[in-house]
Amino acid sequence: MELNSNQMFVTSLLAWYWEHKRELPWREDRNPYKIWVSEIMLQQTRVEAVRSYFEKFMEIFPTVQDLAEATEQEVLKAWEGLGYYSRARNLHKAAKKIILEHSGIMPNDYFLLRSLPGIGEYTAGAIMSIAYNQSFPAVDGNALRVFSRLYCIFEDITKNKTKTIITKIVTGDIPEGFASDFNQSIMDLGSNICIPRTPRCDVCPISSYCLAYQEGQQTALPIKSNNRRQKPVMVASALVYQDNRLLLEQRSSDLLANMWQLPSVECEDEEQGWMLLEEKLIQQVPNARLTKHVITHGEHIFSHLHWYLKVYKVELREDTDYTDYIYEKIPTYLSDEDYTTSSMKWITLCDIDKYPMPKIFLTMLERTRPSLKGGENSEF
Repeated sequence: MELNSNQMFVTSLLAWYWEHKRELPWREDRNPYKIWVSEIMLQQTRVEAVRSYFEKFMEIFPTVQDLAEATEQEVLKAWEGLGYYSRARNLHKAAKKIILEHSGIMPNDYFLLRSLPGIGEYTAGAIMSIAYNQSFPAVDGNALRVFSRLYCIFEDITKNKTKTIITKIVTGDIPEGFASDFNQSIMDLGSNICIPRTPRCDVCPISSYCLAYQEGQQTALPIKSNNRRQKPVMVASALVYQDNRLLLEQRSSDLLANMWQLPSVECEDEEQGWMLLEEKLIQQVPNARLTKHVITHGEHIFSHLHWYLKVYKVELREDTDYTDYIYEKIPTYLSDEDYTTSSMKWITLCDIDKYPMPKIFLTMLERTRPSLKGGENSEF
């Protein structure tokens, strides 16, 4: 391996990686499909959380063909709990495109990869380098942190200008023929050694080459401007339950499009939420009475929103049966004064596992009833 003077750290880094690399299910081979799925899952999600989801996903969809032939509901159900569901929808769309346009073979061309839904610069670089061992950078948060310290770069890593500078440095440091191991070694170093607040410089294999460490600036880097705060949003939801059946809603667009959830409205305050939710229920389920009794409540943080959710009890007349009805294209108020449409459907509790639901609503249901898999006579 021939290295220039600026790359001498690479030998030490790779030696460390080959001895200490993490055993991960997508590293068992260089299968491009597995690497693609893992990289999409790893966006916004920690490795420890992804492992079990990845193994389950591969059992259900072992090939691109299997993923492409699945329904969106099946894909969302397999993704349930990981959050950021647009990742799953884009994965599904991209799989279909790979079947139609690339004969079911994952492209080994950077620009063809970029043309697939949900694949940006980082993911394309990761696939090209890890799966195909081509010299493409894969610059994520770990790489930005490692290289800002290694080269003592006092620039804000959230800025595009800084990302461009570091990407150029990473590209120049990739050793010929070792792109796959190099990029993965940076990932492992950033995850286990060169961590955000308390870097473990005493066990770092490249500390002797690190300019920030030499100058005692390792804890001052990277420079990172404050993250955008999540917008607070109040959500009012209704628990509508009759004869072991639960009323669920599926929205056609918005943050949780095509997922199933409790009938809900987003609102500016508690009183408005209750009124909007009551109006929504009256239109669809006459004789349903929304009480002001809050059964449970919770919070959930998305990338840009902070939900404060309350679940209200609904009372139904015992002699009225709506459980055969399906309600479609219901206007639903959103917090930005916009509307989406939704459908509602009664489902039996024994079938609830067939419907993909966001984690926040699963949590609310679990709090409301001891087990979602209770018997036919289980009560909320």
